[in-house]
Amino acid sequence: MKPIGVLSRILTRTRERVAERRKKRPLDPSALVAQASGHRPFAPALTRAGQANIIGEFKRRSPSRGILREDLDAAQVAQAYEVAGAAALSV
Repeated sequence: MKPIGVLSRILTRTRERVAERRKKRPLDPSALVAQASGHRPFAPALTRAGQANIIGEFKRRSPSRGILREDLDAAQVAQAYEVAGAAALSV
């Protein structure tokens, strides 16, 4: 089997899986913004005086580990970080 044939099959199958997943959960970053309670500038949040300015991170997948938690709800995670005192959120 030629390597290019293997790569071609991997690419084809990956494209099929991505298309299937997009049908189930369309990728729409603007939906995350729409769910947010309000826009707050990032830089000022990191320069608040007198407190630890921690950035919370929302991540369903990792480039090195793959799926971490597929079922996470972005709005719930953002709210939990806010309640816990995170200065900002990295998505």
